[in-house]
Amino acid sequence: MLLIQDLAQLVTHKGTAAAGGETQDQLTVLEGRSILIKGEKIAAIGTTETLLKRHPEAKRAPKIQGKKLIALPGLVDPHTHLPWMGNRRQEFNLRLRGVTYVDIAKKGGGILNTLQAVREATPKALTRATVDRALSCLQYGVTTVEAKSGYGLSLKDEIKQLEAIRDAQAEVPLRLVPTLLAAHELPPEYRTDRRAFIDLIVRSIIPEVSSRKLAAFCDVFCEKGFFSPEEAFRILQAAGRHGLKPRLHADEFVSSGAAEVAGHLRALSADHLNFPSDAGLRAMAKAGTVAVLLPGASMFLLHRHHPNVSDLRKHGIPMAIGTDANPGSSPTTNLLLVMRLGSFLYGMSAEAAITAVTLNAAASLNLAGETGTLETGKLADLSLWAVPHYLDLFYHYGDNPLAYTICRGKVAFQKR
Repeated sequence: MLLIQDLAQLVTHKGTAAAGGETQDQLTVLEGRSILIKGEKIAAIGTTETLLKRHPEAKRAPKIQGKKLIALPGLVDPHTHLPWMGNRRQEFNLRLRGVTYVDIAKKGGGILNTLQAVREATPKALTRATVDRALSCLQYGVTTVEAKSGYGLSLKDEIKQLEAIRDAQAEVPLRLVPTLLAAHELPPEYRTDRRAFIDLIVRSIIPEVSSRKLAAFCDVFCEKGFFSPEEAFRILQAAGRHGLKPRLHADEFVSSGAAEVAGHLRALSADHLNFPSDAGLRAMAKAGTVAVLLPGASMFLLHRHHPNVSDLRKHGIPMAIGTDANPGSSPTTNLLLVMRLGSFLYGMSAEAAITAVTLNAAASLNLAGETGTLETGKLADLSLWAVPHYLDLFYHYGDNPLAYTICRGKVAFQKR
């Protein structure tokens, strides 16, 4: 049991469905409230006097004094590539000199650079790296993290990455949500036979991952120069037959038709979306697909063109924000920073950005019934911040005022 008393503000959305359109800006902000946690769940929210009257046993519970704190739901990072090895700092320097991400990939860099390091890594080393990155998420208030494979690109090494996520879960208090991303790039051994590699994904990798219950989702990098809409359809339909729900890397560099694929397959998310077509946005809106925006990648890749937030609003598409934590285009686990970039780079309101890393991010992972808001009966996933008002999380943009991260009712991080 845990009692968080007399908060300066309790800031949350409500419900279990993603918030689209203008509802993304509509937070519930309560002052002077307390939160009673029993076991893994929120037992009650109200004034301290009311809670103690209805739950007298709470008088003996450990307490956190909240008068100088605000409470948000535990943040949810809906797009990361946590299990990687090595680094790509030299590629970063090339981009500063004007070489594009796509050009680097064509010359054997990019994803293929990391592939070599992952294939050479021992399972133990890969798990350790995944644990370390997952634990670093806690210092930014994150309680749930999606984590993709995609740097193995073989049956053996995709399994190794997903097992690293599984094994890391046993060592960290926050929730890891595994995604198979075998369709991330063509590995060197299949450079001249892409059909054979897609056959490998469809006939071997997906069935094996499903039978071993190593992933909840299947993702495809649907982009010009990577995987076509037709290839994405085939891969994701096969994944669906094996119980893996679809996600997509979509329209990051050009309008490739990926948003249309996401809508037609009713994907839970389409991610990046720098260049979606209007038809793609209509398809996503009809399907209820969440747009997962990745402003950290936009900044790090020096993009000049960003997702059109006004178009997403117009179509009523819910927006989430993820770090895209990976070695090539966004080497950070700092979701607080990336949330702020959603406002500074993309023009999202502070309220929409908060919704994007809580309720909508949870909905994009099919978890909004359990987490993403502060409501009685939901998991006690919380982040407590030492600021008087939620706008200070953006106004003091260089600070990290996190005081506590609470995962399933237990303090997982406390700032000393």
